[in-house]
Amino acid sequence: MAHITKKLLAAALAAMLAIGLLVSPVSADGGVWDYEYTENPDGSVTITAYSGNSTEVAIPGMLGGRPVREIGAGAFAGHSEIKEVYFENGVSVIGAGAFSGCTSLEVLVLPPSVVIIEENAFFGCTSLSEVDFAGGLKKIGEGAFADCALEYAYLPATLDEVGAGAFAGDTPLEFAVVTNPSAEARYGAGCFGRAKVYAHKASAAMSFAAAEQLEFSAVSQVIDFQYQVFSGGVRITACTSGAEAVVVPDEIAGKKVIAIADRAFSADSGRCADAKIIVLPDSVRTIGNYAFSGTSSLEYIRMPRELDGSIGQNTFKNCSSLRSIRIPVGIERIETEAFYGCTSLTGVELASSMSSIAAGAFGGCSALAKLICHGDEPVCDYRDTVPAMVSFAGVGNMIVYIKAGTDWRLVKSMWYPNGTGPEYVGYRVEVIDHDCFFLEKIITPVSCANSGVSEFYCPFCGQSYFEHYPREEHSYVSTGIVNGVETFRCIRCNESYLLYHIDHADISPAIDAERPQGSMVTTVEVSFMGKLLTYGIDYTFTEEYNSQYRRVELVFTGLGEYTGTKRLAYRFADDRWLTPHLVTVIGASGSGWYYHNDIVEMSADPAPAGMEVGEWHFSEGVEYTSVRGDDAMFVMPDRDVTVTLTFVPIEETSTPDTEETTTAPLESETSTEPYEEQPITEPPTTEPPDEPTELHETEPFIKTPEGWEIVKKAIVWGAVLLVSLTAMVAASIILLKKEKIEENKTEGPKK
Repeated sequence: MAHITKKLLAAALAAMLAIGLLVSPVSADGGVWDYEYTENPDGSVTITAYSGNSTEVAIPGMLGGRPVREIGAGAFAGHSEIKEVYFENGVSVIGAGAFSGCTSLEVLVLPPSVVIIEENAFFGCTSLSEVDFAGGLKKIGEGAFADCALEYAYLPATLDEVGAGAFAGDTPLEFAVVTNPSAEARYGAGCFGRAKVYAHKASAAMSFAAAEQLEFSAVSQVIDFQYQVFSGGVRITACTSGAEAVVVPDEIAGKKVIAIADRAFSADSGRCADAKIIVLPDSVRTIGNYAFSGTSSLEYIRMPRELDGSIGQNTFKNCSSLRSIRIPVGIERIETEAFYGCTSLTGVELASSMSSIAAGAFGGCSALAKLICHGDEPVCDYRDTVPAMVSFAGVGNMIVYIKAGTDWRLVKSMWYPNGTGPEYVGYRVEVIDHDCFFLEKIITPVSCANSGVSEFYCPFCGQSYFEHYPREEHSYVSTGIVNGVETFRCIRCNESYLLYHIDHADISPAIDAERPQGSMVTTVEVSFMGKLLTYGIDYTFTEEYNSQYRRVELVFTGLGEYTGTKRLAYRFADDRWLTPHLVTVIGASGSGWYYHNDIVEMSADPAPAGMEVGEWHFSEGVEYTSVRGDDAMFVMPDRDVTVTLTFVPIEETSTPDTEETTTAPLESETSTEPYEEQPITEPPTTEPPDEPTELHETEPFIKTPEGWEIVKKAIVWGAVLLVSLTAMVAASIILLKKEKIEENKTEGPKK
């Protein structure tokens, strides 16, 4: 795979600074240009390295116009400065040790596209206290979250493999909610440390807990829920489960669970009084009033990632064991007394969509110490005359964490009552400094049809800027040639152009034979499909006099929208125009353009190791050839020719027997047959070998076609006569020997 490193121009950022697009609180800037990545065979990319130093890092869905599918092994390993990682949906694999040693990373929210988390992916992330896994995850590798700060883990129903020691090591893990009901899922040794396991009865997780001697408790079943089915989905109206871990399925009766009705899980209404853990699927969009009120045993709740509207009145009122909560994206308001009396609540995280908090919403939350706000300051309801109705009435020392660049005024009377009692100590503010990390959002893809526009935005603060890219070059391919006109069309758009092949043009040159030393061309008329072409604009030509054959050779070359070449030759020997033909020679030299009756000379290429020259093969139409070992020649016919020289292995030969060489059958009757089988007709071996060369040096040995035919016939008849004479001599010798033998027999032995 070719290695690709994307680096955007620093000048763009400098220009943005100059016009004030980057605000002063930003300590450093990072973005997709800090990534190195490789392209995969399927067209996706794998991030292989990160060279930045931002405290917030975003994993993009696209890099270089290609989808990001994997974070490679060790890509972010050892980057202890990283506090937050944002994932766009798209990454499916987090490689081995990808984020190992990121000791400042605190919270991890994984997208539903993540399918595999390889071994040791987050090993040693000692500050990582919360991981939110989405449905779709199938595998967690060995030691993936070992030595992290997780107190609990919720594992989706799609997860069917957890490697050995995945959540083990130096970790405070208290419990794991394993929602896969299958008996076929696989869990490696010590994968949950000594944590309590909540899972379905008869599941593989239950068997694993027994084998590892871990505390086990069954989660709720589908039959524990009452619901209403609508065309748009299912609304849970009541939960009758007595389980400690209540897991709401994301689908019932073939429809998505989209709503939690008023008082559905409320212990005040006699429901779920023993629930310590409640898991809501991401499909849920709304939660009703009093939904969980009075459930004093509730310690953890897994909220959907997005909700519509508001957190209703008294939704979590008097959930006195609830430790922390994250208000999902999409919630704009927290209604009256929604968290009133949650005395164990220590931390609340408000989404950037929050705009208002109603009276008494967090009243009596005496342990609330940390309020993290991602957006602008929400409006808080208050009544100066009734301090208990202030949004945060009864809250002691609280730190409000606000993000740099957001709009906050912190009017004191809106947050705390105007009292002087010791319970109203007040609050202090800490600004969360952050680094912008810019991701690319393609507005208009750059192409050969138009220029491109991309928005670079920071998912952590919302800042953005735009980049413009020049239009790309067209990518043309030929769609074919019709009557000499070739059409080229861009594979990316509908743009096209034409080229006209000059070899289809009508060319009429005039020759003056009286000027052999200079140009013999007096005029040329070139037309293409009736259009008269212009020399130097549409075409040009070269002229050469071939003294060997006494002819003028012309090569016309197309210019501009005309392309290709056309060859012509005028031979003075018989006053006619000639058309060249192509000779293709394989295994030897000699390829090129030749005219009828030219002598084509060829020389074998060097033979491969262990091979030697074999046979010459000529295409149909070649009649007059001469082969002499590594060299060959032939007379050019009036057509294209292909010649192939084969190479054969060198045969191992032994020393021949002397008697065999001296007793060759002179009287063999077949000794003349090779002459009859030879496809090559050439002059007798007694003819001087240099004679053809001498003819070439003086003047063409073929002056007219009729003359050449006479020469060919003479060569053929000469060969026939030579064969006949040889046969006659051999026959005479045989007859003389026979007569001598008969004579000796009649005379008898001499005394």
